[in-house]
Amino acid sequence: MADLTFNCPLCGQNLTTDEGLSGSEIECPSCTKPIKIPSAGDENVQ
Repeated sequence: MADLTFNCPLCGQNLTTDEGLSGSEIECPSCTKPIKIPSAGDENVQ
């Protein structure tokens, strides 16, 4: 699977994760807030 690169919507931290985790909720490693991993078609995915 491909990687997704996106920014945390709360702190702006650049994050990369596996596309298979799209839609999952994770804790941002920078600000420790819960965030939802966007789908590949979302506007904030690079």
